[in-house]
Amino acid sequence: MFNIRPQNPTSTLTQSQPSLFKLLLSVLMAFRRGSFWTIFLALHLVLVLAATPTHARYNIGLGKADITGPAAEVVMMGYADTNQKSAGLLNRQYARAFVIENSDTDDRLLLVNCDVLAVFQLVHQEVLRQLKTKYNG
Repeated sequence: MFNIRPQNPTSTLTQSQPSLFKLLLSVLMAFRRGSFWTIFLALHLVLVLAATPTHARYNIGLGKADITGPAAEVVMMGYADTNQKSAGLLNRQYARAFVIENSDTDDRLLLVNCDVLAVFQLVHQEVLRQLKTKYNG
């Protein structure tokens, strides 16, 4: 878990600081329980957007969905005895999505982070197929 706190507890945001910093802070707070790489990539995307020309307009969307599977009888993917199956639920699993759209060109960038060991190719291809159908290519 990430705790985002300023070095000086009395410091506050001022008008002279860029609004992208406020956006980044809200992303980090919304996804503070996310993985390091999710936060790293979100930060990278915001910094890339900050370097673009000022006339470009972007819409940014965030989402989080519970993708926890069944609570019992699931194999543990090599993290225990190969015959052992899970018997309960300790933590829920989530998928977090970041979408950035250039409103001038309607180009979209999608980043999805899942709290799972792997996403199988069949699932990946089906998601791409549904996105292509919904957004016309």
